[in-house]
Amino acid sequence: MRITKLFLLAILVAAVSFPATAQDTTAPQRIHLDLDANADLAGAWDDTFWHELYPNYCAIWHLKYIDGDGQLKACNNAVFDRGRFHIDWVGPTYFLDCLGIVAEPSGEVNPDGDPTGEVWHEVYPDYCKEWVVEEWKDANGNGIVDECDYVILNGMLCHIKRVSVDIIISPAVLGGGALLP
Repeated sequence: MRITKLFLLAILVAAVSFPATAQDTTAPQRIHLDLDANADLAGAWDDTFWHELYPNYCAIWHLKYIDGDGQLKACNNAVFDRGRFHIDWVGPTYFLDCLGIVAEPSGEVNPDGDPTGEVWHEVYPDYCKEWVVEEWKDANGNGIVDECDYVILNGMLCHIKRVSVDIIISPAVLGGGALLP
C-alpha cells in the first residue's frame, strides 16, 4: 500500500513539474481547463487550481490572478504558474457517464436552460467529436443542466455526473504577435 501511495505521489509531482510545451507563435495553441473539483473559491478566482482537459489531460495548472477587473470572463488575461494567457471562452464542462465523455457546448447556449438542439464538443477522450443533444431530462426540476440530469446525445442515453467551470485559454500576445512572458 505504501509503495502505491509513493508511486502515485511521484506521478503527481512529475506531472506538475514538467514545463509547458514549446508554443508556436504563429498559431497559439488553445488549452481547455476545468476548475478542480475540490476548489474553494471563497469569492475569488485567484489562487485556484485547474485540471487540463486538452491537450495534456490531467495536468494541473495554478491560476495566480486575473488581470484587469479580476473577473473570469472572455478577453481577460490570466496569470498561471506557466505564464500569462488570454481567456478565449468561459462556460460549463459536462462530465458524462457514457464512454467517459467530457464535453462543452459549442456555439450558442439556449438561454432558457434547455440544451435540446445544442451541439456539444467533446474535449476528452475524442477531442473535437460533436454530439447533438436530442433530449434532456431535468432530474431535479431546477431548469438548469446539472449533476444527475440525463441527456440523449446522438441516440445514446448519458447521465451527467458533474458540471464544472471550463475555460479555453491561449498564450497572451502583444499587438505585434510576440508572446507575453
